[in-house]
Amino acid sequence: LFSSLTIHLVSFRDAMVSYDVRKWFSTWKCHWVGSVFQMACFRRAFCIACSSTFIGAALHVSTRSGLIPEHFFSQNVDNSGYASFLWFCGTLLVFRTSQSYGRFWEGTTLVHQMLGHWTDFTAVVFSFTKHSKQEEDRIRIFKH
Repeated sequence: LFSSLTIHLVSFRDAMVSYDVRKWFSTWKCHWVGSVFQMACFRRAFCIACSSTFIGAALHVSTRSGLIPEHFFSQNVDNSGYASFLWFCGTLLVFRTSQSYGRFWEGTTLVHQMLGHWTDFTAVVFSFTKHSKQEEDRIRIFKH
């Protein structure tokens, strides 16, 4: 039944993934900045954020310099739009955080289940070696 089963021994170096440690610190040199600005969605969001910043700064400067009276905003601007926007952002943030939290705990549970299965497997394999008819040296090598 197991005559076609062959075991290939692989050296430790062949079994492991080799990493280039020098590339780990390349993010400190900000090589990723060029690739981030190439993404179209980031460019669009960056342009919208910059235009909103410039409009806000212009309104602030014009209010401080006296071009726009200070009571203009309190009389003409209703804050219900701002409140609705904040409610939307808060709801979006809560649901996204809740979804991420659920995914984290699902992944953690699966990892713990996997570790339990590995532990059970290892215990079963070692218990079979207790009653094996092989030589003691081969059993010791198998266990280690």
